[in-house]
Amino acid sequence: EEAQQNLEEAVAIANDQLAEGDRKRAELAKTYQQRLDEAGDDQAAKEVIMAEYAEQSQLLEQQLEEERLRQFEQLQAKMAQRAAERRSKQKEEEDRTRSGHQAAKVNADGTLIDAKINEARAQHENEVAALVDATTLQNRKQAETLKQLYKDRVEMRKEQMKNQLQKALDNVKGNTPEAQAERKRLQAEFEQQMHGMEDMLNRERDAQLEQLERKMKERLEKRKAAMQKRQEGDVAYLEKEKQIAAAESEVLNRHERDRAELESEHRAKIEDLNRDKNLQLNEAIVSDQAAMNSDIKRLELQLQDTTDPAERAALQETIDQLKTEIEQHRAQAAREIDESLREELALLDEEYLKQLAAMQERQAGEVALMAAQKV
Repeated sequence: EEAQQNLEEAVAIANDQLAEGDRKRAELAKTYQQRLDEAGDDQAAKEVIMAEYAEQSQLLEQQLEEERLRQFEQLQAKMAQRAAERRSKQKEEEDRTRSGHQAAKVNADGTLIDAKINEARAQHENEVAALVDATTLQNRKQAETLKQLYKDRVEMRKEQMKNQLQKALDNVKGNTPEAQAERKRLQAEFEQQMHGMEDMLNRERDAQLEQLERKMKERLEKRKAAMQKRQEGDVAYLEKEKQIAAAESEVLNRHERDRAELESEHRAKIEDLNRDKNLQLNEAIVSDQAAMNSDIKRLELQLQDTTDPAERAALQETIDQLKTEIEQHRAQAAREIDESLREELALLDEEYLKQLAAMQERQAGEVALMAAQKV
């Protein structure tokens, strides 16, 4: 669309320039034709008029050429500005799209890693809960075993003390008051020793249970600390992985942006070159045709003032030849500009490939460095 607009503007300006030039040449020719008519048969006066006409024609062509160049430069600047504005908008849109894609990728990668982090934390909580349950169960079983052991010791000790009491009672003979008093003393002593034995074993049991509980808690805390350290290491690794992924995404996005900008600059240079060459061709055609039109108008003026058939035929032949040369010059200009365009395009491509190769080598080094840092 823009190229078509440029072409239409260039053609319109060229046609306007040619039409304006033809109009001014026609006015100038008409003025001097009137003076030639007024001169009648005065050949000397006609020669002066024709010389003056040639001088004025040359001056007119200079003015037209200056105006043509001025308009050409304005058009060239206008087209360049239009292209720059379009490219700026395209770049902004491409940058927004690229940034959006990068943000989406970083967000997706971050979400995935966050899910892994949450999974690691949940797994840690489950492992800690399982450890607490297993340790508590194990401690409960050990406590029950210890309690049963002391209970058995108490029962066994009671049985031993009862046997000892019974032997002592059996050694007390008779049923005298003294014997009965001795039996009561032995029985009371037995009861006292029995309670003392139970209290001692219960205190010993409680101390063992307390020690068992303390050791269980110490082991549990150590294992929980080890598990916490491992979990923190896993989370730290995942957090680093998240940071590395974001950094990698930024680097790869920058690589893509740099490649896109290099390619965009290359396309812009090609576009500018094509546009400038088309303008040069159009300018060359207009300039050449304007010059030819000036010569043709001068010859046509001479033709109108000439009555000699041979001279008129020669003038007409020259006019026809000039018109033919216009087409030939136009074709020649097109060939020369096309050849120049191909040569300059080849140079642009060569330079672009060099820059691209250097960029790819640099980017490959950055990617290799990132890969090494991940190990």
